[in-house]
Amino acid sequence: MSTGSLLRGLNCRACCTEVSASRPVGVCPTCGQALLAEYDLARLDGRSWMREIAGRPSPLWRYRELLPVESAASIATLGEGGSPIVRLGEVSGVPGVEIFLKDDGGLPTGSFKARGMSVAVSRARELGLRELFVPSAGNAGVALAAYAARAGVAARVYLPESTPARLASAVRRYGAEVTAVPGTIREAGELARQRESGRGSFDMSTLREPYRVE
Repeated sequence: MSTGSLLRGLNCRACCTEVSASRPVGVCPTCGQALLAEYDLARLDGRSWMREIAGRPSPLWRYRELLPVESAASIATLGEGGSPIVRLGEVSGVPGVEIFLKDDGGLPTGSFKARGMSVAVSRARELGLRELFVPSAGNAGVALAAYAARAGVAARVYLPESTPARLASAVRRYGAEVTAVPGTIREAGELARQRESGRGSFDMSTLREPYRVE
């Protein structure tokens, strides 16, 4: 079944290069900057759409027309989305200014990374990718491992050796392969891209693929 996605293509906001979204792509082929999805908003009747989604279940995929996955069968979801917004009150000494907190701690993998990885892994599966990897300080690795398991694709996570043991353990419990890397997330990224080169795997790092930001 189609999601009704209005995805039109990918665009680099740095150099305005336009790229087809019909195949796997990472960064802009012209300048190396991030690619972002573009939608055919002329086809969207905003008022009727808002009425329609009001009756849909609350998680993330209620907004499927403005997400990049075109086939409902490709969606890998664990019920992400719908996390509460908590009113914390006014700022002392600043009349009229209030603080609100978006509490994502209850999302399936414990952080906001669940939303991004749900979209990115779903789109990766739709485009035929079967092996995914990410260098991570912890939360992105847990999210990739969880959603890759849900989607039935392989995941490899490169973690700094200083990553808390509970996060590394969570990655392993979801079935992903873990590589501990001396140093920081920067060294983890360098080693990940070195080892994954030529393996046919796809980098799910922030802003190195177009769909987590969606």
